[in-house]
Amino acid sequence: MRLNRLRIAGFKSFPERADLAFDTGVTAIVGPNGCGKSNVIDAITWVLGEQSARSLRGERMEDVIFGGSDARRPTATAEVRLQLSQVTAALALLGRRNGGGGQASGNGGNGAHDNGGEAGDVVAAAVADEPDEEFDETPCIARDVEVGRRLFRSGESEYLIDGQVCRLRDIQDLLMDSGVGVKAYAVIEQGAIGQILSARPLERRRLLEEAAGVTRYKSRRRAAELKLEAAQQNLTRVDDIVFEVDKQRGALKRQAAKARRYGRLREELRRWEKVSYARKGAALAQAGESAARRLDAARTRETGAAARLAALEAAHERQRLESATAARDAAHAHELAAGRLQQQIEFETQQVASVTDAAARGAADLDALEAKRQPLQAELSAQADAWSRCDTEREAAGGGLESAAAALAAAQTALEGLEADVEASRNEVFSAVNAATVLQHVLKSVPETIGRVDGD
Repeated sequence: MRLNRLRIAGFKSFPERADLAFDTGVTAIVGPNGCGKSNVIDAITWVLGEQSARSLRGERMEDVIFGGSDARRPTATAEVRLQLSQVTAALALLGRRNGGGGQASGNGGNGAHDNGGEAGDVVAAAVADEPDEEFDETPCIARDVEVGRRLFRSGESEYLIDGQVCRLRDIQDLLMDSGVGVKAYAVIEQGAIGQILSARPLERRRLLEEAAGVTRYKSRRRAAELKLEAAQQNLTRVDDIVFEVDKQRGALKRQAAKARRYGRLREELRRWEKVSYARKGAALAQAGESAARRLDAARTRETGAAARLAALEAAHERQRLESATAARDAAHAHELAAGRLQQQIEFETQQVASVTDAAARGAADLDALEAKRQPLQAELSAQADAWSRCDTEREAAGGGLESAAAALAAAQTALEGLEADVEASRNEVFSAVNAATVLQHVLKSVPETIGRVDGD
């Protein structure tokens, strides 16, 4: 594989379309600092699928689009096309690409979004999207291929192979095992040799595998392993579903049996309900006939009651006339009684006048008695004061009497104590007399005892 041509338009410091041809031999780009030499390498790595904006010396993926200057306006897109010769590719792969490969558009203007749109789906595409014939030994040919990438300021991006829109995965499959790629050995930057020498064995092994051309087979093996793993997970899930179904089958059988039993019981219930409704209908019919008979009897009773009511109304009319006559007689009697009462009222009025005169005389007598009451009131006050003094003296005499009673009680208590002492002394004297008597008897018997002793 060989790099033939590089076309850049709107990428970083290339606002105008630039066409760089790489002839046979060694091609060197020489220029002062800041002239854009590194931008050529960035364009090559970007068109090969670089997804990190920091690797392209930017903050966001939109930074690779020409941002404008004092004399030029910013461009709307950035596009890089890379023409390669002697690219070995499978006929089936080229047929799919030329036949109008799939659309690919990224979401983002930064590396994270671009990764999410293309590179993040590489493993999933290897598992789900790659056909089985990729692993067959199909014939391969060597031909010229043009790889391109286009980025818009809206964040959309496109990958192209020979002018046909494709996926990043398609470009990676096309250039696999050729050494051309973002992390391959085709682009050796400043300090990359030292990094390779100081890298870990695993990283150096990746470079050697890329140079040896076994990366494609390892990728295929990884895709096959992912497919097998997905199939195993599907089998595990199927086993779980079968286990759950088996576990629920018994419960479903019981539920089905309950449903059948419920259907039978429901049919039987409906049959018995029909019987019950028939019986209720017959009973209601009988009740209707009985009600009709009672209605006829009630109508008969109503006719008799109407006749009795007419008789009662006639009697009531006669009674009303009699009551009116009696009321007129009573009114005449009341008029006579009212005349007698009027005469009695006049008599009572005369009696009230006489009683009023007697009350006036009683008031005069009351004034005289009030005049006599004041001396008697003074005398009563004096007697009340005297009674108060007597009460005070009585209370004082009562206090002295209580003191005397207390002294008498104390004297009685002392007397009782003295009497007890006298009684005790009397008992002691009696005891001493008895003891003296006993001693006398003993003294009298001593000589006799001595005489008997001497005689013996």
